[in-house]
Amino acid sequence: MICDGFIQYLVGQSAVTTTVGERIHYLNAGSSAFPHLVITRLSTGMNEAFDGLGALEFTDLDVDCKATDEATATGLADTIKGLFKDYTGTLGNQTVGAVLWTGQADSVEPRGDASEDMVFVTTLDFTVQHSTT
Repeated sequence: MICDGFIQYLVGQSAVTTTVGERIHYLNAGSSAFPHLVITRLSTGMNEAFDGLGALEFTDLDVDCKATDEATATGLADTIKGLFKDYTGTLGNQTVGAVLWTGQADSVEPRGDASEDMVFVTTLDFTVQHSTT
């Protein structure tokens, strides 16, 4: 699955792990310490070739950069955008033709523990164009 490769790539990037360590999660961070990332697959669509060969998938991913301060959340987002700018290559076992940054939003949400503290979230949206194998 492209999400696994996306996460593996981020875990291998010191520009990310110096801030979040290995706290890069799929779907749910549970009680993970901050800052951390949560990756969610929003949708996957197929683009079939007329000759039946060379089909591509387009997977929409959501990356939530969560931190106890706004500067860390937006800094993580900027780092991740930079890593995927003009990216081609492989993510896991998938050949990637392009990673397109399609949007960004900032928000706050409850921390999720007994405190009343809020967490800053910068959400990035990407579309990953990749092989179907």
